[in-house]
Amino acid sequence: MLRTLSFVLALAVLIAAPFALRAQGADGVSALNAEVVALYDAQSAGHRPAPVRARLAEAFDAAGVGFSRRYIDSWATILTDRWMQHDAFFATQQISLADWSAAVDAGVVSEAEALEALAPALAAIRTVAARLPEWAEDDVARLVERARWTDLANEVGCCDPLYYHALGEAEAVWSRAASPAPAALAALELVPPVPGPSAPEGSVADRAYDWLAARAQILALDRDAAPADRRALLVEAGLLADLFGLPGEAAASGDALAQMTAREGFAAMPTTQLLRLAAITEPGRLHDLLLEEASARLQARADHLRPILAERAEAPGLARRDAEAEQEREAEMADAAPAAGSAVALGTRTIAPPAAPRPAAPAVTSPADSAEQRAVAAIDQALSVLGTGEALDASALLALAEAAERADALLQPTDTLELLAGLGQAMSLSGGATLPTQSMSND
Repeated sequence: MLRTLSFVLALAVLIAAPFALRAQGADGVSALNAEVVALYDAQSAGHRPAPVRARLAEAFDAAGVGFSRRYIDSWATILTDRWMQHDAFFATQQISLADWSAAVDAGVVSEAEALEALAPALAAIRTVAARLPEWAEDDVARLVERARWTDLANEVGCCDPLYYHALGEAEAVWSRAASPAPAALAALELVPPVPGPSAPEGSVADRAYDWLAARAQILALDRDAAPADRRALLVEAGLLADLFGLPGEAAASGDALAQMTAREGFAAMPTTQLLRLAAITEPGRLHDLLLEEASARLQARADHLRPILAERAEAPGLARRDAEAEQEREAEMADAAPAAGSAVALGTRTIAPPAAPRPAAPAVTSPADSAEQRAVAAIDQALSVLGTGEALDASALLALAEAAERADALLQPTDTLELLAGLGQAMSLSGGATLPTQSMSND
């Protein structure tokens, strides 16, 4: 109770800070503070409970949400809580700006020194502010997706395997979030501390990456860590890379961060179970919905892989990974796979394989192909069959599920946390990074 009250009070102080700091002294820092206040004002009004609920209601209406509309009040509260932490991000910066204003007034630093130190931070604050609307839009999309799956579960009814799968999908929607964790954003300090004996060591970038690395190391010790947990850190790492850049030794990690973020998202929304459920679902709307969702997920994987393959084709020397390591990994996966002819368990039912299965035509690959090439081949194999529009029997759908499972296994990231944990050390060794002087956007 006391901890909850303390949190609420602390958050209230942070949210109130933009108003409390509007009347800072006449030094040049006040102009920077005024810009932060303006950025806060431009978005904070839409984060109040009434407009949040209205926005979610409009999105539900557009998506045809039915049963789940009864949850709109509690789900609007979820959005309000998330976006209040976006507001707290501005308060975090203004607390540090207040320190600079006081330091200028006290003659600890000159106004010119303060403005020179703070200009890059303001550029970074603008970058984050520019992304908040798109993150909010994605948050709404997450809850629309949650409503869609919850509606489906209600339509199916307990206790069919599809019912439990739909509930699981509804719970997993935040694993596809495009924004960093709200609490991490609220605590992100972009304004450097005033120089002095009590100032923390290292740059703003050092401390941000060190904090990220520490959480990655903790997560590595958690055997139950989910793809969503890893992906949230990757999204945050991508934001830090945009704000601070990457150290020289880790500059090549930029593409790796984007690729791993996508692949952790794929791991959080597998395709295999959708196809297996379609195999035991009677032809009709639900059956078609499962196949449509499976096709969309497979297409997203193909869209992720093809630019990578095209880039490698232009640079043959970088086109392939260690073939022996890939073959060893695939051998391990084959050992862990169920034996041919074994039953496939789905929820409360067990589906025995047909006596004479009709798998789709095998993908044509060679041992020298990269993991990405083999994954694309498996995905194309599945998409080509799904795209025919022909009715598929259970054996064909189970064969497609196997192809999708092979592709996901090849796309499974294996060193996400190691990369994240290494960024903090790499940043420190490089002597930190310089904030960009121009505002950046996702456009």
